[in-house]
Amino acid sequence: MQLNAANTREIVSYSFSELDRSLKAAGTPPGKYSRYAGGLIGMCLMQGATKHVVDLSGSNTFDNEVCIRQTEIHDKGFRVRPDGRVISGIKDIDVIFFREEGCLPLPKNQRLSKSLVANFQALGERRIDFMSKGISEDILARAMSNDPRDIFRAYLEGTDYRRRYLSKRSLIGLYPEEIFCEPLWRTKRLTTLQSVPR
Repeated sequence: MQLNAANTREIVSYSFSELDRSLKAAGTPPGKYSRYAGGLIGMCLMQGATKHVVDLSGSNTFDNEVCIRQTEIHDKGFRVRPDGRVISGIKDIDVIFFREEGCLPLPKNQRLSKSLVANFQALGERRIDFMSKGISEDILARAMSNDPRDIFRAYLEGTDYRRRYLSKRSLIGLYPEEIFCEPLWRTKRLTTLQSVPR
C-alpha cells in the first residue's frame, strides 16, 4: 500500500493531537513545555514511511546514498530492484516535531516521545512514533533562510550525529502546508551486492 495525500493528511491530524498533548500534559509538572506552543517550525515524516515514498518516487536526485547490508535486507524483508535500489514497505510511521530551543531545552531522552496505534482508512492499523526535537539557535543562524526546508537541511547537516544517523533517512514535509508531502531530504539505498553508478 502506497502512502498518498489522503492518508498523509490523517498523519497530520494525529500529529497535531499529539502536539497538543505534549504541550499540555508532558513534563513535571504537566504543561512544563507549554512555552513551546509558539515555537513550532514544522513537522516531518521520516524512517520507514519516507523510505517507501522516496523509493517509489522515481526521482534521480538524492541528497545522500547509503549501502544496506544483505543481512538487513533479509531480516527486514526488503526488496531489491534490478538497479540495486533497496525497497521497503510501510511498517510504522515516524513523525518528528522540529521546534526551537529556548531557556527550556527539550530533553534528549525519550520523555517527550510517544507511540500510538492509529487506524487509517486505507492503510489499516499502523503504529505512529512521535519524537520532539529542538533546533538550537546556532542551527537556525546557519540556515540559509527562515524557510522550513532550509532549517531542516541545516539541522541534518549540523552535527556529526545528525550526519551519521538522521541524514541516512529521508524526510517528507507534513507541516506547514507549503511543504506538505514534499520530499525535503532524499536518501538512495543500495544493496552492497551491486555497484551502481551515481
